[in-house]
Amino acid sequence: MSGKSSKYTFQNLYKTYAVYNQLVHILYDIMPPMKRFTLKRIEDESGVSGTGIVAEGVMFSNGKCALAWITKYQSIAVYESIEELENIHGHNGKTVIVWMDL
Repeated sequence: MSGKSSKYTFQNLYKTYAVYNQLVHILYDIMPPMKRFTLKRIEDESGVSGTGIVAEGVMFSNGKCALAWITKYQSIAVYESIEELENIHGHNGKTVIVWMDL
């Protein structure tokens, strides 16, 4: 190694991390955080998924939602919005969204 100091010193890496950490906190103040939810089925019209908690989901900060079915037939799907998800799976109030994060 030559007499030059490395740019990857602990102090430089710590400063870089500190700046990154500040930017993350600024973004969280601007963008809403992800929110978790479950789908609670009150009445099972089709007889496929049963009643009670039938799926787990997350709404991302951009409004898109991912939904994972936790029933016998498991799958994962992505939706453009919570409204779209509810229109597809709500069955006129027979399935409700229960928010875990307020």
